[in-house]
Amino acid sequence: MKTIYFDNAASGGYKPDCVKNAVLQALENPANPGRSGHKAALAAALTVAEARDNAAKFFGVQDGNVVFTYNCTAALNFAIFGSINGGHVITTAFEHNSVLRPLDYLKRSGVIDYTVVYPDSSGAIRAKELLGKIRRDTRMIIVNHVSNVTGARAPIEEIGYCADKYGIPFLVDVAQSAGHININMKETKINILAAAGHKGLAAPQGVGVLALGKGVSLRPIIMGGTGSLSESPAQPEDLPDSLESGTISAPAIAGLNAGIIWIKENFRHFSKKIYDMTFLMYNELKKIPEVIVYMPRGHYNGIVTFNIEGLIAGQVANILDEKFDIYVRAGLHCAPLAHKFLGTIKYGAVRASLSYQNTFEEIETFINAIKSIVKRF
Repeated sequence: MKTIYFDNAASGGYKPDCVKNAVLQALENPANPGRSGHKAALAAALTVAEARDNAAKFFGVQDGNVVFTYNCTAALNFAIFGSINGGHVITTAFEHNSVLRPLDYLKRSGVIDYTVVYPDSSGAIRAKELLGKIRRDTRMIIVNHVSNVTGARAPIEEIGYCADKYGIPFLVDVAQSAGHININMKETKINILAAAGHKGLAAPQGVGVLALGKGVSLRPIIMGGTGSLSESPAQPEDLPDSLESGTISAPAIAGLNAGIIWIKENFRHFSKKIYDMTFLMYNELKKIPEVIVYMPRGHYNGIVTFNIEGLIAGQVANILDEKFDIYVRAGLHCAPLAHKFLGTIKYGAVRASLSYQNTFEEIETFINAIKSIVKRF
């Protein structure tokens, strides 16, 4: 039986040959980029510079304002701890714990207060509701572009416009949208963007992107060697060195660079395919009376979360794995407030998440498997 990988929201299951080759080539060059001056080190540094430039163009930001991190969680932590120093923050119930936990820590430490905006009855975040929470001391708005639980897409264009109007920094987590939804920081007035490399951008695990808009400056939360201004005990102030201490993962960054190039060449096709496959999965699951689908209609962004009446989410995921070789993720998906809103906080839900490598035939097999589970259990 062929394995079907529907866990792309956790980590992208398919890496094209160009990414694998780029990683292998980087692994064969052991040099540390940005440190030594020999040919191997310079070659590694050039690859990193090219990746920085391509990431900047991909997200519509100045290339010198792209910082490579370990993952999207690190990028979000850099953004939150590096910029917030008091006041009020607005965020949403769809945020990942990589946002909620830093905010909770800052609140318990007496540094900030924050407001959580919940979705409306349709399951979507509304800009009007969010913007209605702005206070005189609001210092940041943090929004998950696409929910990793329901696939709901936030109206970042409208939110960004209003945040810019009020002079409030706008941080967007694009972990689940980068690679199949067009994102331009300048056009959407995003001040800070955090992205995962290993999901929609086809990179290996171990690299994230932190992109900063014009005029944005973050305090470093990790300090150390940068290969620059080594005579000074003070951390360099210029990007990317101010936020890139220690050895970065050149192989992962090389893979990200190849992944971005590959995604850009196939973007239209990939974007439409993910939309169409999500549309199909959503509508086929909705036809099964025993299945509860939590994805809001119209938000066809590669994520479909559901439960089967009478079964715990973990049971369904285990059956799909053991009986049908279909890989999904069950649980709370590191987003407890989203499950609180859905009423699934006790046992969570089953998430099937798609990527461009999946097929319509796999979705048909998956739907038949769900029907079989409903019938047998």
